[in-house]
Amino acid sequence: MEDNIISMQNICFEVSFKDSKALILDNINLNIKKGDFVAIVGPSGSGKSSLMNIIGLLDNKSSGIYKIDNVDIDSLSSHKKAKLRCNYFGFIFQRYNLIHSLNALENVQVPTIYKGVKEKYRKERAISLLESLSLGHRLYHKPSELSGGQQQRVSIARALINGSQVILADEPTGALDSKSGHDILNILKHLNNEGTTVIIVTHDENIAKEAKRIIQISDGKITKDKRVKAIEDKLLLDSNFKDDLSNLEFNTNSLFKKSYFTIIKDSMNIALNALLYNKMKSFFCMLGIIIGIISLILVLSISRGAESKVLGSIASLGTNTISIFSGSRFSNKRHNQVQTLNFNDVKAVAKLPFVHSASPLVQSQAMFRTDKDAASAMLYGVSEKIFDVYGLKMKKGRRINEYDILYNKTYCVIDDQTEENFFKGEDALHKVVFVNDIAFEIIGVVDTRGAVFIRQNSMQVYIPHSAYMTRVYKQDYITSLVIRLKDDVSPQKALINIEDLLIKRHKEKDFFSFSSDALVKSRTQTQSTLSLLTVLVAIISLVVGGIGVMNVMLVSIKQRVKEIGIRMSVGASERDIMYQFLIESIVICLIASVLGLTLSLILVYLINAFSSNITLLLEFDAIALSVVISTLIGLIFGFMPAKKASLQNIIEALSKD
Repeated sequence: MEDNIISMQNICFEVSFKDSKALILDNINLNIKKGDFVAIVGPSGSGKSSLMNIIGLLDNKSSGIYKIDNVDIDSLSSHKKAKLRCNYFGFIFQRYNLIHSLNALENVQVPTIYKGVKEKYRKERAISLLESLSLGHRLYHKPSELSGGQQQRVSIARALINGSQVILADEPTGALDSKSGHDILNILKHLNNEGTTVIIVTHDENIAKEAKRIIQISDGKITKDKRVKAIEDKLLLDSNFKDDLSNLEFNTNSLFKKSYFTIIKDSMNIALNALLYNKMKSFFCMLGIIIGIISLILVLSISRGAESKVLGSIASLGTNTISIFSGSRFSNKRHNQVQTLNFNDVKAVAKLPFVHSASPLVQSQAMFRTDKDAASAMLYGVSEKIFDVYGLKMKKGRRINEYDILYNKTYCVIDDQTEENFFKGEDALHKVVFVNDIAFEIIGVVDTRGAVFIRQNSMQVYIPHSAYMTRVYKQDYITSLVIRLKDDVSPQKALINIEDLLIKRHKEKDFFSFSSDALVKSRTQTQSTLSLLTVLVAIISLVVGGIGVMNVMLVSIKQRVKEIGIRMSVGASERDIMYQFLIESIVICLIASVLGLTLSLILVYLINAFSSNITLLLEFDAIALSVVISTLIGLIFGFMPAKKASLQNIIEALSKD
């Protein structure tokens, strides 16, 4: 016979209470050889279950030496102990300890997940085992749909799937009727006859009599150790699925090492299964993230839409429009007293090779009235070039031309909003209106909606600058000079040349300038700041959702302590459990982000389809940002629940209902 596969010397196990300690196992000395069938018997509270838990590495001894195949357990990390449970031991529990959310086939495969067996092979192996245990017709039934005997058979299949060398059975027939109990016992005897070591804990003397060796324990001490049958020299059951302990060497290079891809894939499958099993709880867990994603997407879309609309209007002019004003700046109280800009300045600037068009501009408030109504309007004295400079398009009629300016014609062009509001939907074309009591004929209506440099909240009236300066107001200077540059001209370089020209003409710099290029930069900077602030607000809502995920995950872990204990007992390490719940948290957030994105797309489409005043622009970076943030939230807020799950005590977890 081979050496002992289990060797225990002076094993003690104490349980601490608030003010005292209880000695459960007292100097246990035990050696078990390969192929043995050992029954550990004794009254309730004698310590037999605690002994089995220590043998199976479900619990830790307080003192003594414990070796498995001459490897001292004290030399192993918790991770390596978990892998030893996974590859060396198979557990059969009195209460079956099946995961309720999984069917029979899935329950049997659980240990192979932590061993790293590929899905195809573990499924084939599980089906083969269940069929050999007469459960081929119950593969896809949940534990609640199986009888006690059938659940115990599933538990046995789970114990065998990794080719366990030692089967540990704690009262395996205690919850079964006599026939089911007899069947389970026959299965254990068959496994032992094939060479598997079986250690069974029982208080039933009839079951103990079937063992080859009976160990009696009382008050934490072995009081009797009797061999009733010899150990037969048999091959281990299904040796192709067993790992020789000496080859494993308990290091990270062992053959049961898993790739991170396998870990993530299996954890995602576990997470999805858990989410589907608790659909309503999962939905409420996701709700905060969904709302946060919708908020983030809509805020970014509204911001981008507004930015695109404004910058689009500026782009319609080209980022090459320059305005020259008299004085030093708008905030200067003497700004309106400086009257040095004139028509000769306009002509000189217009001759520069990089200038597309230039127009003088004079403006003031004026009374605009008809026989029926009167209102204050913004009056502009302009040249025919103003429409080119500002990129204004005629809605109807014609615009002011050189002939009108030359002969001081009393013609005017109004904007479309003035026509709509002042004329109550009537056609304003060719109607006569009075501007400061001077009659003007409306010859055109210009579309100014969305125009950047035009005031949107007041009536706009355009007349020839000659009529403005001779008929309406008496003045020989212009308020400002507006210039449009040719395409592909640098606004900065052009402005330097224009200022140099005007300084030479005026002998000083008695003017200041403003360019659409500066407006674009200012608008972009302002919009970026606003976007950042709104995104931060949306991210805060996502963080709140993340806190909700964390709280729900903590509640979920509390409800799934039993499942955690089962997984750890069949081979899951602390790291495996942490990965599982961390990935579950990330999956929750990713699914929530997909749902949030889908709803956001629908809302963006509906708002754009039915609203003429609001334009939403959804870009890829907004989608990517929401996915990245939701993933980070799942990672950050899932860490604490995942860590808490990984630190569960196996025995305490298994005792939960």
